[in-house]
Amino acid sequence: MKYLFKFPSLIIIVIVVITILLALPIPTLQIDNDTTKFLPESNPERAAYKNIEDQYGENMMMAVSIKFKKGYLYSKDNLELIKQLTEEFEKLPTLEKVTSVVNVDYIVGTEDGIETTKLIENMPENEEEENKIKEKLLSWEMYKNFFSEDFTATMIALKLNLGIKNKNAEESYKQVKEILKRYKNDDYEFYIAGLPTVLVLIANNMRKDLAKLVPFVVIILILTLLVSFRRVGGIALPTLTVLITTVCTLGIMAIFKINLTMIASAIPVLMIAVGSAYGIHIISHYYDEIDKEKLLNKTISEERNREIIFDTIKRIGGAVLLAALTTMAGFGSLATSKIVPIKEFGIFTSIGVLIAFLTSLTLIPSLLLVRHKALKAKIKKENDENNKKLDILTKALFIMYKFLSKGKIRVIILFGIILLIAIFGTTRIIVGNPMINYFKKDTEIRKADSFANKNFNGTTIITMVIKGENPGDLTDPDILIKLDNLQKYLKKKYKDIGNIISFTELIKKMNQVMNADEVGNYYEIPYDPVKYKCQDKMELKQLIAQYLLLFSGNLKEYVDDSIEPSQTKVDILLKNPDFDLVRKIEKDILDYAKNNFPENYKVVISGNAKLQVVVSNLIIDSQITNIIFSLIAVFLILTLYYKSGIAGIFGVITLSIPIFLNFGVMGFLKIRLDAGTSMVASVAIGIGIDYTIHFMNAYHHERKKSNDLNTVTTNALLSCGKAIIFNAASVGLGFLVLVFSSFMPLIYFGALLAFTMLTASLSSMTLLPVMLNIFKPKFIAR
Repeated sequence: MKYLFKFPSLIIIVIVVITILLALPIPTLQIDNDTTKFLPESNPERAAYKNIEDQYGENMMMAVSIKFKKGYLYSKDNLELIKQLTEEFEKLPTLEKVTSVVNVDYIVGTEDGIETTKLIENMPENEEEENKIKEKLLSWEMYKNFFSEDFTATMIALKLNLGIKNKNAEESYKQVKEILKRYKNDDYEFYIAGLPTVLVLIANNMRKDLAKLVPFVVIILILTLLVSFRRVGGIALPTLTVLITTVCTLGIMAIFKINLTMIASAIPVLMIAVGSAYGIHIISHYYDEIDKEKLLNKTISEERNREIIFDTIKRIGGAVLLAALTTMAGFGSLATSKIVPIKEFGIFTSIGVLIAFLTSLTLIPSLLLVRHKALKAKIKKENDENNKKLDILTKALFIMYKFLSKGKIRVIILFGIILLIAIFGTTRIIVGNPMINYFKKDTEIRKADSFANKNFNGTTIITMVIKGENPGDLTDPDILIKLDNLQKYLKKKYKDIGNIISFTELIKKMNQVMNADEVGNYYEIPYDPVKYKCQDKMELKQLIAQYLLLFSGNLKEYVDDSIEPSQTKVDILLKNPDFDLVRKIEKDILDYAKNNFPENYKVVISGNAKLQVVVSNLIIDSQITNIIFSLIAVFLILTLYYKSGIAGIFGVITLSIPIFLNFGVMGFLKIRLDAGTSMVASVAIGIGIDYTIHFMNAYHHERKKSNDLNTVTTNALLSCGKAIIFNAASVGLGFLVLVFSSFMPLIYFGALLAFTMLTASLSSMTLLPVMLNIFKPKFIAR
């Protein structure tokens, strides 16, 4: 080791150069929160979604809602506004299609067949003409997508160009906002909702979070270190370590072209919070030795300073290595997740921990060796009759010890009761969180989404594709009537279904206009050969094919072929994004299709709502796997290090209490298990085990010197207790910074981790010493 630090200046230079080189690619990091990329490319649900996109175009719809404070939708002035906005939106190069009440198709029958015109060809000049427009709007179920029940609001649908994701979505959103800003006055309220808007605002808020939270957590770290050490070196060295760690981690992500997701945006904050731990333990023990020398009025020479540094590394190096390995194991367990952003989070936080460990064990000693005089702090000499005056923290540790020594069984019972309550709370956890709920309730996007769900058909989409085997299979009246009946069944059963956009509605409308002169209701699928003067169903199928041939509108959003379709897409619009609702609707669709559809037709369920449910299901599956993997890794590392399985068991027990407490709190406070909060357990295991390791290390060191367990426990608490408290405070407060994030999952992620750091540190200094004193395991005395 002494040979390694023979040239400390060279170590410092190498670390600085590497940091600079890794900082260069950081500006190339891209933000991407596309839901499809949450799943691996091999995932069948992602493949199904991609196939539907390739066939029918992307469902990237931005919804602009307008609330009229004067008049109704069909009033001339309001229609003029809609027309002007529609024309302006149509000029935007990033939009593929703009649909509003002024340009939506209106199907009418003619002598030659079917003609497609515009719903509103001319602006109304009087009340009579306005009422005619109102009648047109009420003439077809499909138009309900564009007006509220009281006709005081309308919606304009903006479809982004094929293949457009982040950059052009952001540009579209920006341009739409600028257009609406020009028309803003007291007579209108504008809202922008839809998936592209959600993705854009996530990206925008991520940038704001990074600009706000990273400096904030650095300030919190500095203040914590100031209170903990009250020395320049105690502040500067851990801070420098975490900054280098953060830069290097982000640089490696940029090199491997890893996109920044909402989850990944927490990495810089996490690295600053966690990366300080190893430096704090080194600095804490180093200053403890310095203080001892000062109390004896000894002058610390350069040679003595070197000895103290090397003794510190030798004394706690193993514990720091063990802490780093277990933390990497905890984070690394997330790498087993099938959710891509969580997997990437696990991989690169593990890399970050490794960098923090290596930097702490090389840079800090090197700087102490090079500038030990500058880094020495003024130590205030305060002597009592024993030449020591107990500070507040030391007194607190003594009080803790007295509590433990007088009531070992009481401590065990207390933790047992806490565990039972926590397990009960765990059973109350709500799983899954729609993406819109990532935003706070008072944000613009939540208000826009709420307005759209309340006044229109909803912003959540389940996509259903019905596939036949041969061209023309989707003109068969048997499948069309079954599909139509399925839609009626779903609408009747689920009040949260706003509307169903379907090929069958188009067929029914064409059938109605083609039989406008006939008596009776012809808004239906032609199914009765007698009613339509056909010999059999085959002729009815030919009749439907003829409708398609006569139709002059665009059918590519409904079917794969406008003349002989073999498959069709159905969009189910929901006013409620609840995952349980999506699951129930999917089950009903599949059950209905199995029992009613002909055997040669297949049903595929997809859509962004389905993808979010798939991600939620994977979170549940991976959560248990991650926790088990983390605990097994902790058990094995402690077992191998102490050469005893009992050590591993003690570590797992000590850590299990905080983990169950975390889930119990989530259950009682109704905090949802989502992409953010699902990572708490693994991260907490990875970090929380540090406290157990450092106490075990201190207890082991003292146990080898004495058989008096009172003395052992007291000295162990005094030697590592401060470092554990400083560490827990630094890490916990660092995570607590995330409560100022723009995203609810990260707010809960930070708050829960801060809480778990508190409980994990307390568990290591209370439950663990009690177990060691009661059971007196052999490994701890070797």
